[in-house]
Amino acid sequence: MKAMRISITLILLPLLVNYIVCFDEGGANIEHQWSSGFIGKFSITPGADLSKGWNMIVTFSQPIQKLEVWQANLQTKNKENTVFVLKNGRWNKQLDQGQKCEFNFKATKIGRGNPQIVEVAVGRTEDMEGLSCRRCRS
Repeated sequence: MKAMRISITLILLPLLVNYIVCFDEGGANIEHQWSSGFIGKFSITPGADLSKGWNMIVTFSQPIQKLEVWQANLQTKNKENTVFVLKNGRWNKQLDQGQKCEFNFKATKIGRGNPQIVEVAVGRTEDMEGLSCRRCRS
């Protein structure tokens, strides 16, 4: 039984390390709100060179009807409309390590309240497929 635990740990460890190394946290600022929506900026500083493309995961505290990001394309979202996965455009495929990048956005709310941005993370496109699927299920 102990050997089985060790082998499972050895199998899962590279996956966990890959997740930690490849995805960098970012920040967000809501700059202006009105009754039906809000605008703001996501900001990230990649810890690794993202020269072959990137994806960004943005998580909101409440459902968002529509999210528009001028510097990225919406790839998918969860059924609750709280987690959005964005993908680079052709023109901004490369994000340099250590360089702060900002992304302007506009969101349309569902119902009342003031949604907050809970999390912003960015990573390499090739590392996102499994992560985005797990994050978008709920």
